[in-house]
Amino acid sequence: MAFGLLTPAVESAAAAACTLYWTGATSTNWTTTTNWSTNANGQTAGRVPLTTDFVCLASSPTRFDVTYASLSRKVAGLNFAAVGTARPSLTIDGGFLVVGTPGNAFDSTINNLQIRSGGTVGGSADLLLTGTPSLTNGAILDGAGTTTLAPGTNVSTNGLVLSNGRRLVVQGVLSHTECYDYIYLYGGAVLQNSGRINASSSCGHRIASDGSPGSRLVNDVAAEIVINQPAADAYDLGVQLENHGNVSVSAGTLTVHPVSTTNGTYTVGSGSQLLIGPDGTLRVGADTMRGAGLLVLAGGILNGAPGSSLAALEMRSGSITGTPSIRSLTGGGTATLDAGGTLTIPPGGTATLETFTASNGSRLINRGTLTHIGKDTTFNLRSGAVLENAAVFRVQTSGSGSMTSDGSAGTSFVNDNGATFTLNQASTTSKYQIDPVVNNQGTIEQTRGRVNIKTFANLVTGRLTGGTLIATGGTIQIPANITTNAGIVVIGLVGKLVNPSDGNPLARLASNTGTLTLGKGLDFEVPLVNSGTLTVSMHQMEAPSYRQTAGTTNLLGDGALVSTNGPESISFDGGTLAGDGRIYSFGGAGTVRPVGELIISGGYLPVAGSSLAIGIQASGPANRLLVNGASSYTGTLAITTAAGFTPAVGTTYTIVSSVRWDGAFTRVTGQTLPNGRHYEVSYTNGAVKLIVRAP
Repeated sequence: MAFGLLTPAVESAAAAACTLYWTGATSTNWTTTTNWSTNANGQTAGRVPLTTDFVCLASSPTRFDVTYASLSRKVAGLNFAAVGTARPSLTIDGGFLVVGTPGNAFDSTINNLQIRSGGTVGGSADLLLTGTPSLTNGAILDGAGTTTLAPGTNVSTNGLVLSNGRRLVVQGVLSHTECYDYIYLYGGAVLQNSGRINASSSCGHRIASDGSPGSRLVNDVAAEIVINQPAADAYDLGVQLENHGNVSVSAGTLTVHPVSTTNGTYTVGSGSQLLIGPDGTLRVGADTMRGAGLLVLAGGILNGAPGSSLAALEMRSGSITGTPSIRSLTGGGTATLDAGGTLTIPPGGTATLETFTASNGSRLINRGTLTHIGKDTTFNLRSGAVLENAAVFRVQTSGSGSMTSDGSAGTSFVNDNGATFTLNQASTTSKYQIDPVVNNQGTIEQTRGRVNIKTFANLVTGRLTGGTLIATGGTIQIPANITTNAGIVVIGLVGKLVNPSDGNPLARLASNTGTLTLGKGLDFEVPLVNSGTLTVSMHQMEAPSYRQTAGTTNLLGDGALVSTNGPESISFDGGTLAGDGRIYSFGGAGTVRPVGELIISGGYLPVAGSSLAIGIQASGPANRLLVNGASSYTGTLAITTAAGFTPAVGTTYTIVSSVRWDGAFTRVTGQTLPNGRHYEVSYTNGAVKLIVRAP
């Protein structure tokens, strides 16, 4: 006879003809011969059942209750089924009753079977239990047969043992409620749920196994296992679980050891936990996990099918494979992303991790917010694993945090275009070491502490390319000096960018085609050519010479640009000089655009093709050029008046003040104002003024 999804190890034959009948004429004792008869009407003398007997109830027994106490007997089968209003019962009080032996076993039915005091029902016959069975006080079901709790039965257990290949099929309800109550599966025994298993108690209990091959818990399609523990208590399914139905954790914690080939569902209520234990593999699909509770990886394997998604996962130990998307990820411990899997934190998702390992070509992709926390904790990348940040990655470690690598090919940390990797460590003395190859197309920002980048794919033979480096309040160590900057580098007032010897990696910068922003003073040892964007604020930048061929130089606040080889070593052959800072001198065909008051310590000596760009606005600091040396006016004066603003007639704007001057601008643009007004350009005592005139 087969039940549910699986086939029993031994098939029983069809029910046989009765050979001995229970009458209960004298007592309820199994061993009393006068309680048995050889015919159904109970009128002939009986005997105690033998191994070959198929025992049944007499047609009108005196007593319906049978007591089997501390015996060791065998029968081929028995039929103690309920008939009409008759409700027989069989009580096994200690001892061993074998129902069915190889070659001599028949399907059997027992109504109201009571096993207690360590009593055992074994054998190879299949048993159907009806009525109100009781399997308590160390009850044992043994042998190759299948025992089925019929639909409508409701059985409570206390120390139930299944052994030696016995299968217990629950078609009714099995309740596991006693304190510290175990169900044991030994020697390939199987607990198969086709109905409902309830587990609830005020203290821990579990289903345990000796680890023998074949021992497992099977939850059939449409069947349900319901865990309703107090919040602080746990239930351990300490046996392999084949879940084809639903496992529900409405309260408390459940530990499972699932089989990877099954695809049932798990419903975890708010405040509850489902733990994947050692030797278990939970394969999650699009609808595997339900509810607002927490899934915990605690030694097993989480395998995510394509399109699978989890609301929350805490990692303690074990492995993640496949391609799951996890909205809230926490923990770390010894958990590993393995076997070429891809773990994704989706947009809007969060991951807060301590120690974490990815190996064997696996990939952790963050599209939400990933945070590395803890003291002296590590992200370990092994055997071609990749950590890819496509959104926000924060390091908030203390002590000596790190991202380690075994040096294998392909192992890397990728910071995508538009992504931010921000290090805001616990203190200014905290360090973060990055050993894998770093490929940065986004932004790396250090706000507190120190980060050491061992291998930087963006820096090859002195040329920096790719994304952005920002040191606003901490130190970024890069593996070599930069001689050509084609990326974006920002150094704040208290930030540092250093090489492995703690020196200035920009000291020999010869070419800037990217963006370089300096919030503190830096000295350059070689001539610098700029065709990108250079911004200097608050402090002075010195170089032997400075030449701009294109791009922009911004001098802001107290920012200053000085040539150690003298004023003639600064030239602007193209691009723009802008801001309200200070420069040693200006010469060349570039554009000067004051934003506030721009000071030239030496001379303003433009050539033909140069421009002075002046903006006129209704309020705020006046935009003008203050020249402490000589000025030679030529090129274009380009005037821009703020949209919607028309200055009053007679208003005067001093746009250049110079100690000495000669010449005049060869071309003026933007003179015309609304209502027929215009700017008149006046050269008076070294000053260039704009006077608003009427039509």
